[in-house]
Amino acid sequence: MASTGSTLTSDYSGGLPYRESVTIPPCPVKLDGTNYLVWSRACKFAIGSRGYKGFLTGDTTKPIEVGPSQEKWETTDYLLMSYLTSSMDSVISRGYMLLDTAAAIWKTTETTYSHVGSKTQRYEIRKKIRETTQKELSVSQYYSTLKALWHELDFYGKYTAACSTDFTFYTSWENEIRVYDFLGGLNMDFDQIRAHILSTDPLPSLESAFSIVHSEDIRRSAMHQSPSQERSALYSGNTNQRGGSTDRIHTGKSPAICDYCGKERHTREKCWKLHGRPGAPRKGINKTGSANQITTESCPTDTGFSAEQLNTLRSLISQKDTSSSSSTAVSAMQFSGPSTSGTVCGSSYASVASTS
Repeated sequence: MASTGSTLTSDYSGGLPYRESVTIPPCPVKLDGTNYLVWSRACKFAIGSRGYKGFLTGDTTKPIEVGPSQEKWETTDYLLMSYLTSSMDSVISRGYMLLDTAAAIWKTTETTYSHVGSKTQRYEIRKKIRETTQKELSVSQYYSTLKALWHELDFYGKYTAACSTDFTFYTSWENEIRVYDFLGGLNMDFDQIRAHILSTDPLPSLESAFSIVHSEDIRRSAMHQSPSQERSALYSGNTNQRGGSTDRIHTGKSPAICDYCGKERHTREKCWKLHGRPGAPRKGINKTGSANQITTESCPTDTGFSAEQLNTLRSLISQKDTSSSSSTAVSAMQFSGPSTSGTVCGSSYASVASTS
């Protein structure tokens, strides 16, 4: 919206101060029938900052004598009338075009849309307060939203105290209710700080409670990520490692490629396809030699022979007639061995008997 303005060159008996190139900033809010409180405050700030508040309240009256002073007053009043009507929706402004002064427009809109003392209006505001929660808002945005609703509630339902004691009690009760409203709408992340504030005796003021929560929110943002963000980052890191793209993401370099098998992330010197998997037997080893190596090892504890057979072996070994004893022992071992393991152990005992 374009700003409006006028040029005044001299003072007059009506009390208008001296102004040159007077410019009123555009109103940031348009009256739509439901936002009178915000609209009226915005207009009052803009017009009052230029020294024209008396034109709204009717305190600055039109000079009786016809002359330059009267013309200057009319020029200023027309300026304010244009400002007020242009800050309304087109449908609403049509009902105020035939009024004669800015004060008449101002008082008519107040009577029509202010709803001071309206229980319905207070009920709607209380309902909005109960339904307001933080969700995706920051702590500051959430608190500002509630504070605007509380101000509207104060405007539509002003409390008149009978005495100073009554006023003090009402102020304390109102502060307690608003602290509960503020803490109740916070996200679950603030459970610990919420419990701390509620356990404080006496309960801190609304401003102090907001300061505590806001400080905690700033500390969390500065020190670390939220648990959900940390889990997401960890999951993303694991996915990149499994997919083999970590090197590309963090270093910007291509991974090593084996010139033997053509696969990534290893070289020819560590290629399993060429050298075999670590721990597996290498190619070219004689399986028969491995079996022979096993047979030359000592017999395990569980040989598969009975106690009587073991005693017979001991007695044969202890005989000094090595030639006959060795042949007999070998024959007994090969005859009585119940399994392959017995044959293996028999070979070992035969060698011992022959040495003896």
